[in-house]
Amino acid sequence: MKFSPYYDQEEFQEYKYYDQPTLRLLDWCFERQGQRRSSWDPEHVRARLRQLLLRQIEIDLADLVLNLAIRRAHSSNGEERFELSLDIGGLVESRATLIVPSDRRPNAPVFICLHGHQHEGRRWTVEEGPAAALARAGYVCLAPDVLGLGESRGTTDNVIRGGITYDLLVHDALLLGWSLNGLRLWVLERWMQKLRQSDRLSEKVGRFACAGFSLGGELALYLSALHTEIAPVYVSHYACPWEASYWSKLHCRCAYVPGMMRLTNLTGIYKLIAPRALAVEVSRKDRSFPWKDTEQLLREVSAHYGLVSATERFNQVVNEGDHTFRCDPQTLAFLAQTCEVAGG
Repeated sequence: MKFSPYYDQEEFQEYKYYDQPTLRLLDWCFERQGQRRSSWDPEHVRARLRQLLLRQIEIDLADLVLNLAIRRAHSSNGEERFELSLDIGGLVESRATLIVPSDRRPNAPVFICLHGHQHEGRRWTVEEGPAAALARAGYVCLAPDVLGLGESRGTTDNVIRGGITYDLLVHDALLLGWSLNGLRLWVLERWMQKLRQSDRLSEKVGRFACAGFSLGGELALYLSALHTEIAPVYVSHYACPWEASYWSKLHCRCAYVPGMMRLTNLTGIYKLIAPRALAVEVSRKDRSFPWKDTEQLLREVSAHYGLVSATERFNQVVNEGDHTFRCDPQTLAFLAQTCEVAGG
């Protein structure tokens, strides 16, 4: 496989300090590393994945006190909405909206709905938002801000060091031995924990499912890979091999987790979801992810579901649009079918 097919594209011309021989050296190292990966052992990969993403963060933040608060609660036509905040040690406030539909499906899980870049949890709960669409389909939905985006922000002065910018979050996390997405996963796990412990909300929360778009799809995969009780899993527009996306072209900086490519590839992360129900939506004209490579990953995931005798638990929808979460009716029908069985 040729891992760096975009050297001559215009997007690289502004980066004059990126010389092609050095990139080729990295390609050579990457290819050798892929050849050295050990045989597939899902529990080993799962344990190493947690270590890469969360071990140092869990050590460093173990003493923080967390408080879940209901900022506002209201109902309309039988639907309940709770505007929530999770105070993390008096340093960061993470916000989320919990939607409890009037016609909640029996035995249905609570969907953790994760947005992508340039979005926020609250926007996902409006009429046209994915969380609102899932709620209309009868699912309880938790739509948190992905940390660093949306309304969530420091509870102290947020202009420290000239403003907490995206780049600072990414780079400072690396200096601590973390990744920004690892920190986001840590916060998501705290949301799951505190909701289950809440006197007022625990009765509305049972088991969890997860849905995510783009960056949110990446987080949904990681969270669901680490928590085998999460089902079903719904990933929109995040199914392109890292070799053809993160490795080969400029992409979202927060997506890079040190050491991840030594452990596995994106197909390997998807394989950790099986045999649980998995729905994937992609677009042929998605400019962020080359279609031919996405198509290859989908074939590999489908083949793995066949190997574990779970073919009926993998559903893929391919549309002709762009990089947009659509909540396709076929996907909603698949989710409804799988959620009829307790455990997804």
